[in-house]
Amino acid sequence: MSAVLRSTRDESPRAVFDQLKARLDDATVAPVFEAIRGAAPADPAIPAVIIENRRARARDRLATALATRGSAEVPAAVAADLERLTRDWAQTGYDDGFEPVLRFEIRCAQERDLVVARESGDPAAILAALETDYRRQLGERYGRIELRGVQTSHRVTQELQAVFVPLHVADPILETGKDGEIRLSPSLGQRRPIAKVLAASERLLLLGGPGSGKSTLIAWLAAQPAGVGSNSETGLPSDLLPLVLAARSLADGILSRDMIARPAAIPPCWIRP
Repeated sequence: MSAVLRSTRDESPRAVFDQLKARLDDATVAPVFEAIRGAAPADPAIPAVIIENRRARARDRLATALATRGSAEVPAAVAADLERLTRDWAQTGYDDGFEPVLRFEIRCAQERDLVVARESGDPAAILAALETDYRRQLGERYGRIELRGVQTSHRVTQELQAVFVPLHVADPILETGKDGEIRLSPSLGQRRPIAKVLAASERLLLLGGPGSGKSTLIAWLAAQPAGVGSNSETGLPSDLLPLVLAARSLADGILSRDMIARPAAIPPCWIRP
């Protein structure tokens, strides 16, 4: 029987959500809070009633986050994270502004489509949810860049799209040596915008010295299709699915579906033979 709760004609979506939340609170959240009751440090500046009110809000907030996933089943990894998060939160007196809780809430909300799709058993829905989640992860991983050289006490990052300057690349000129070996000439051919080069090339080998922008370009290309819509800036079709693979992750130089899919953590069926 599926653990996803669905509304019936006599129940509103809100009522179904509240039922799921209560079920998760009883089975998962409440036992954690009972196990660490009294763990919050005594702070004479804060009345006990305020700490208790915060604790009640914290419990409700975590139960709501779990219910947002859309399933009464809680994977072991999620349960372990919730317990660790709650113990850390207790040490702050259940401060309403505890940042890790917001990240946990966002994580639960992002997992919903995939959780519901998996429990539906519909292969098409599962693949669609996996693709959406994968594109989101691409955007999170490659869509921001660290601004180095800025003297602050913490890392400074910026949206890559806001600071990226599209590259121009030059066609290589090949020379044949006296020994018959083909080498790259130090001279360069015509410079062209990278978007035009990408649009006209099925395969592209990009060469450049350290700091020339190769890694940043790869990150930009990977992050572009993370959203929905046209991908005109790259010159690539918007329905392409980027795979960023480090050469060191490929054993023996042999490419197979499994070898390509494993480092990217995607289903092998996404890879065309």
